[in-house]
Amino acid sequence: MPRNREGPGEDGDGKRRWAPTPPLLRDADAPGPEGLVIVGELASPLGGLLWKTYRSILLWGQTSEEERVGLFGSGVAKGRTTDVDSVLEEHDVELREPLAVTLEMLAEPEAMKASDVGKAARRIATWARSQSAPDTEFEFLRVAAAADPANPRLALGVADAARDRMRPAVAEAWYFRTIGLARRVSDWPPYIQAYLAHGSMMLDRGAIPSARESFLKGFRRASRQGLKETKARALHSLFSLEDAAGDPDEASEFAGQAIDLLGSGHPDLVPLARDLAFFWLRNGYFPQALDVFAAVSRQAQRAEFPTILGGMARAAAATPDIERFEEARNRLSQLSGGPGVAEAWLDVARAAIQLGNSEAAEGAVNRARRHSRQGPGSQVEFLAGVLLDKSEQDRHTRPEPSTDLDGRQSALANHLVRLLNEPG
Repeated sequence: MPRNREGPGEDGDGKRRWAPTPPLLRDADAPGPEGLVIVGELASPLGGLLWKTYRSILLWGQTSEEERVGLFGSGVAKGRTTDVDSVLEEHDVELREPLAVTLEMLAEPEAMKASDVGKAARRIATWARSQSAPDTEFEFLRVAAAADPANPRLALGVADAARDRMRPAVAEAWYFRTIGLARRVSDWPPYIQAYLAHGSMMLDRGAIPSARESFLKGFRRASRQGLKETKARALHSLFSLEDAAGDPDEASEFAGQAIDLLGSGHPDLVPLARDLAFFWLRNGYFPQALDVFAAVSRQAQRAEFPTILGGMARAAAATPDIERFEEARNRLSQLSGGPGVAEAWLDVARAAIQLGNSEAAEGAVNRARRHSRQGPGSQVEFLAGVLLDKSEQDRHTRPEPSTDLDGRQSALANHLVRLLNEPG
């Protein structure tokens, strides 16, 4: 089980008061007033309407309940209604309904519920995403969280969006706001999700201690609340962390616990198995990696299929297992193209070189070049050249296998393969 590093004032029995961090609604380097990027992104009458809507929601959310009476002038609601009718098409139901809520807010600001206003803003953000308007989406996610400031799920939406937009400092602030809000009202799913997402972000940055702390807090809370699937995701995260930290024994222990929680047929089992197969491949447990790659390849999503076949070819070459190498190569040849196919053919080329099959290596490199969408000088072209230029000595050098002295890795791999092969 994960080591207990918890103390008072963290997520244990300490009685520290949870004061959520304030919401970040404005970027330090943003020119002009809040939400102006909406007009820049949607340079149209609709963009102007949505910016005014954003500003109205922001004002409403930042005004105390007792001061909302008469917040908007008597003619504002009527004028905005005219704007909505003139800008929106009849079939634009996806926007019309949430905008109707904001019209009610303008007419009777004191009667509106925070949850209704926040939900309306969230729906506008969803519409913006469908229109490939990420700035507008992000601004309405933020204003939704400002309108319903006690809702940790809205805060979590902002945090995830900031992370996806590669703004880690903003994401971190919103993750900790989510944690504070969720802790205050005992809403545990967003609390755990925020810790796990924050841990993943820290792990991506190489901040191992911070990632471990967040993963452990998420794991402990999931355990306390009896959230089996969430606990398994936390264990998967801890597996990834210990793998990155260079502790393969601890990593496989976490993975084994997650597998036991998930069982056969669970959709989270396949991605965990994929990660374990690559873990074994990196750490020299080639037979274990090969068996799991073969089992996962029959259930993987199309987007991951090329990468898994590439890994299978490399594990087969390192074992060595010519039959499974040929299986991976033949199955990859049936793919007409798509993301990851060129890179998978480079993996096949590496495997063929290890097996001393120059003809197969050159054929795989040529396929990689054909499937690559990049031009001369690309990474695929560079790696293809490196593979073909390998010396004869390199061509017959195989990576050193690891010895599974206590049989732990083999037992885990066999158990996992059985679960993957059981009928769902």
